[in-house]
Amino acid sequence: MNAYNPAVLLIPQDNLPSIDPLRYLLKLAGSHRRKLWMVSPGGESEETIVSVIKHAIAMGEWVYVVNIHLASPALMRMILQLAFVEDKKMPEFKMWIGLSIATSNPPVSLIAVCILSFVAYFIYN
Repeated sequence: MNAYNPAVLLIPQDNLPSIDPLRYLLKLAGSHRRKLWMVSPGGESEETIVSVIKHAIAMGEWVYVVNIHLASPALMRMILQLAFVEDKKMPEFKMWIGLSIATSNPPVSLIAVCILSFVAYFIYN
């Protein structure tokens, strides 16, 4: 994973506390001395989410987008655009995207784009 490839974390339906990714991401961020922002389309306004992601991109910080399946199609497109804009990112920037696998309408386009970018990274690097 690098600044140009967000990672999609598939969260099981029961959301067991023993596998909550936030705990592990906070520990990982601490060990790398990075600030980890957490935003949720179900909790914050779209403006706040976009603002936090833009700030993290500019500062080389990390972002965990929780419950992406709750985002509107417009917000999801914006998050994807921000995730893949290469010219303004600090190399330290990382994005994790949490997706409940219990959702009835998973954002297949999001998953496909992340998988394709991951594969392309290994093919061309």
